[in-house]
Amino acid sequence: MIDGSGRRMLTVELGLEGGVVARTLHAEHLHEPSRGPRLDEAGAAYVAGDRRGIAALRHVLDAGDKAALGPALEGLPLVRAGEALFELLFGVTRDGEPSFLRRLFGEDTATPTRHPVRLRIVTAAEALLGLPWGISAWRGSFLRDYGWTFEVSDLPAPAEMLRLKAPASMLLILPDRGLGGGYHIAIGRASS
Repeated sequence: MIDGSGRRMLTVELGLEGGVVARTLHAEHLHEPSRGPRLDEAGAAYVAGDRRGIAALRHVLDAGDKAALGPALEGLPLVRAGEALFELLFGVTRDGEPSFLRRLFGEDTATPTRHPVRLRIVTAAEALLGLPWGISAWRGSFLRDYGWTFEVSDLPAPAEMLRLKAPASMLLILPDRGLGGGYHIAIGRASS
């Protein structure tokens, strides 16, 4: 399925079962469940301090130390962190191209940078919430630079379709905890 802006729509449901990533990819007529690596082994090319992969990224983010964020999430370390997130989403294949993307794109090649994708990440796993999915990268290229957008929710289907008049690099939708229900929307531009 393609959304109104020409992006292919893809949903990745992520969960943790005994420390192992369980993922299911959905797109129109495609459905592919799979088991990924152990969360503490995913994205081993990203290193921060004495930790590797998603565990290192979580540690850097959870520490909240501004001084530590710079060296851990700038330049090449930022790219490696993005590649770790891509691995978490799609796994690692022999040729580096997830077979699911071949079917999504309807092509023999599954180069993620060839087509824009609206990616919905559905998870309730605390260890996966709050990860900076927008930095997801493939072979040194940030997917956001190729038209990919990232949405994170704990709901399998979006409750409402929002239309924005201006492009934004960041959209934050928070539930209204007051009596009125609904939601609050914040739109902004992130600096790179």
